[in-house]
Amino acid sequence: MARHHGPGRDEKGTFSVTVAAGIGASATAGGLGFELRARWQAYDDVAFGLGLGMAYGDADPAETVGDVKIFALRAFTAANPFPTDDVGFTAGAGLSTMNTGLFAFSLDAGAVVGATIADTIEPSLGLSGAVAIPIAQGRPFGARAEPLLPTTTFYYGGSLDLAVHLGSTRNVLAAEAGAFGARSISGEQNTALYLSAADTQGVRP
Repeated sequence: MARHHGPGRDEKGTFSVTVAAGIGASATAGGLGFELRARWQAYDDVAFGLGLGMAYGDADPAETVGDVKIFALRAFTAANPFPTDDVGFTAGAGLSTMNTGLFAFSLDAGAVVGATIADTIEPSLGLSGAVAIPIAQGRPFGARAEPLLPTTTFYYGGSLDLAVHLGSTRNVLAAEAGAFGARSISGEQNTALYLSAADTQGVRP
């Protein structure tokens, strides 16, 4: 869920790689996640990217699955339709799988606002929504008394990111905090919180 990029566009032709790690918590469960992300500023106002992520969590001892493992692949685009670099939009589509046998398709979209101070400090705020649709539900999981099969779930929330641009090196360090609510069509609700850190290195051939 972490953005680790402000609203501004990169210089056309820039290719960047981001390595991110974060911790998250939802209800009684928590976990650790990683992502390797590539982004290419193909046009002045449009960038494309691909992210490969994995996460695992140690659920409550009463859960039906002790260690939850998730693997995900997401393609995304970022657009700057306005002359300013203070507003941007994102959209993405992804596939994910869990060790319970779940296989899901997701769509997401969001908006980002922010500004770069003295060409170095870049705070930004992002709001986004997503939907995850199971293609294969896999095994029920959750509390042993009433394990559940996952159903289509909607996510909504926001994130605060603080990035530091290290001079003209195209190296950016960032830290981010986010909160997202989740509601499934079967009635379950939950809230997820996360903290994440990332290092981005860009090059322009």
